[in-house]
Amino acid sequence: MQYLAFSIHGMSCDGCANNATGALESLKSANYVEGAREPETAILPVDEAHLHGVKVATVIGARAYPAQLTHTGPGAQGLR
Repeated sequence: MQYLAFSIHGMSCDGCANNATGALESLKSANYVEGAREPETAILPVDEAHLHGVKVATVIGARAYPAQLTHTGPGAQGLR
């Protein structure tokens, strides 16, 4: 299991966080999404064979939230 963590800018309310989370949940390789308005982050475990950080950032960006990949790795330690 590969974990991707993103800093997502511009999420100013719970509706924004839900919108960004909804975009991530639309990805077929996402197992679950953990998103939070504070501190504007999303953690996404993915099947690395099918999904990578650039594609995820593009999906988030399509919802008008600039996203930057901040972590990638086999474990989720330290991401929450």
